[in-house]
Amino acid sequence: MKNKLLKRIAASLLAAVLSAGLIVPAYAEESLEEAPEAALVGTLSASGYCSSTVEYTWNASTGEVVLTGKGRLDTSYDPNAYFSHNNAIKSVVIKDGIQVIGPQTFQSSKNLKRIELPASCVLIEHHAFNGVSNLDLYYNGTKEQFWNITFENTNQGIMEARLHFLKGQEHQFKDVTNRGDYYYNPVSWAGVKGYAAGIGDSGNFAPKQVCNRAMVVTLLYRIAGSPKVNATGKFKDVPTGSWFHDAVYWAVEKGITTGYGSGTFQPYANCTRAMLVTFIHRYCNGGQYYMPYWGYDINFPDVKYGEWYWASVYWGVYEEDFVRGKGDGLFHPNDPCTRGEAMTFLYRFMNDAEKTSVFDQIAE
Repeated sequence: MKNKLLKRIAASLLAAVLSAGLIVPAYAEESLEEAPEAALVGTLSASGYCSSTVEYTWNASTGEVVLTGKGRLDTSYDPNAYFSHNNAIKSVVIKDGIQVIGPQTFQSSKNLKRIELPASCVLIEHHAFNGVSNLDLYYNGTKEQFWNITFENTNQGIMEARLHFLKGQEHQFKDVTNRGDYYYNPVSWAGVKGYAAGIGDSGNFAPKQVCNRAMVVTLLYRIAGSPKVNATGKFKDVPTGSWFHDAVYWAVEKGITTGYGSGTFQPYANCTRAMLVTFIHRYCNGGQYYMPYWGYDINFPDVKYGEWYWASVYWGVYEEDFVRGKGDGLFHPNDPCTRGEAMTFLYRFMNDAEKTSVFDQIAE
């Protein structure tokens, strides 16, 4: 009887609260990934500081944040200036003078689709643009300046944006002009960095042309800074004076390749997708065949445990996050790797501050 009376009293109190229009706290579990963190949600415009030297202005009617000042943008400075997990933000304008975008600044603001980035920016810290996609990024500096920005890990939102550069710098190769192509940014990066050139004097890059083994080791060799090689003739199909001679023997010295058992390297043979990932894997592990933890299967049904490339693909998918399939749920390990694919794998891997330092160490 006592319990029933208590329940009736509780029910009466709850009804009174609701009828009075008061808010009852909700205790249901919420996803931290999706929940907005703080301010700028709603219909009111606002302004304030998000570091000691950076000021923001929020226009609620347009969904645009404008950031002005100098130095480092760090939203942890003001708890009312959080921009992450904020689906009200549609556009961000960062004015010249701001040099660093702090960690998680715009993370998971899923309606953010347009960014203006200044030439003064030199560092984008970890997760600043993680969880955003389908961006148009307008950069007011040169391509060389943009590709010298340090991108810390997990900033795919910026790396995979449609890049818009200053007039006259839109395109480097005549056949790489569509910003929607997956290889547009990687080819631009490789061209500016001097890692890859076009086909002869044609002005074309030929992104759909298949890579041969000589092309791939030469690409890695250039990324390493084209160091001097003390080579002796091991492969009968790698003649002295050939354009790939030093690259091949550098790759042998670093344990990246051993060639074929026939005493040949087969420089003009197609490089498959599995070969490319394996070359990168060996490169980054000092020539050692590093076996990662294999507690669960790779999500590619065509990559079976025990295959010679299994550990490399696993490492590229789960430990370094630069390996992708072809959109059909498969990796296609034995498909010939195109020039566009090769640039894309390396672009995803290299544009990370930690991984870039690994390549620098190997190059020394």
